[in-house]
Amino acid sequence: MTETGVQPYTVTMNGPLWLTMEIALEGVTPVAALTWFTRPGKLRRWWGPQEIEIDPVPGGAYVVSWPKLGWTMRGEIANMSDTHLIYSWAWDHEPDLPARAVIIRAREQDGGCLVTITHGPFRPGEALPHEDADRASHLEGWTSYLPELKRVAEAGG
Repeated sequence: MTETGVQPYTVTMNGPLWLTMEIALEGVTPVAALTWFTRPGKLRRWWGPQEIEIDPVPGGAYVVSWPKLGWTMRGEIANMSDTHLIYSWAWDHEPDLPARAVIIRAREQDGGCLVTITHGPFRPGEALPHEDADRASHLEGWTSYLPELKRVAEAGG
């Protein structure tokens, strides 16, 4: 386990294929934790003022757009329950990049819940030479957003 200093999350795997991070949310149930990933109004509170379309059922859309940047992350929910969410996504503006999956699991822990986020797969090697940089970019993104998730979720929004 790699500690990330004073940050409220832990990076448990930064391997060549997958990233895994954990964050404890005090006073938040697993069901409530997942709403921060599936309800557009809540997701905007920690991801910013994006355009968001989420249909939280298997096969439903998972689309987040950053109009000012011209970026759209477009995907589909593969599976969802009270304790987990699995969705795939790819960038519209970078069609040559492979699709990714995000697996979010929430479980009860000491007066709150532990949220585990697994992101990948990344495919290092000669066929996709920029995968290490792409994985590092995604890790940077999660580590910038997770403290905000903790702040707003624990505030009871």
